[in-house]
Amino acid sequence: MSPPAVFLAWGDPSAVAEGNLNGKSATRWIYSSLQPVYTPPPSFWAGPYWGGPYWGPGFYRPYYPYYNDVTYVPVNTGYVLFINGKVQSWERRR
Repeated sequence: MSPPAVFLAWGDPSAVAEGNLNGKSATRWIYSSLQPVYTPPPSFWAGPYWGGPYWGPGFYRPYYPYYNDVTYVPVNTGYVLFINGKVQSWERRR
């Protein structure tokens, strides 16, 4: 399979790495996507002096809705290895 065929099937790669493998020209296309990761509120929002009878101890409720508790981190999800312009191997994470 040629690089244009892989481009049609998988789209534009996130990164491209080039080098040599056993004396042959090698190119690796790397595909990435964003994965959500939960992040708790900073520790300074909790403590014995925050909160109260209306919100519960250790949690200052009025500011919590403004805190984004999900962070998106890039994760490599696929690779295609081309040797001399043809696919040698591929890998895709599910």
